[in-house]
Amino acid sequence: MTKALHFKSEDMVFSQMHSDAGGQASYCPLVGPENSRTIDAGIAIYDDCSIERTTNYDEAAVVLSGTYRILTGEDYSRVIDAKFGDVIWLTKGTLLKYLGDKAKAFYARYPVDWRTRSESIEGLKPLTEV
Repeated sequence: MTKALHFKSEDMVFSQMHSDAGGQASYCPLVGPENSRTIDAGIAIYDDCSIERTTNYDEAAVVLSGTYRILTGEDYSRVIDAKFGDVIWLTKGTLLKYLGDKAKAFYARYPVDWRTRSESIEGLKPLTEV
């Protein structure tokens, strides 16, 4: 059975992530394995922090406020400065740094179990049921 969920902003609780990143990095998970078989989604805040990683997921992010900065490419030479309404698409295996200046972004990631999955996701298609 399908259902619609409504996440009210006043009910969102943010938790710190990457305490070694400097500044503020926090997130509020909204969709995950407990309510989806395919997508992991939430809201993230980045302010005066730097988080380096290689993505283990495909990710789409929509900037809600501030400046969301992604450094990628060779020696992090490509700089993406995204502002309100901009959309960023990152594919699995992207080496990057997440940065921000009072940035708040909605993110959606596939697969939902990217934290525990170790095998390749190439060739897999998302399920249509949530």
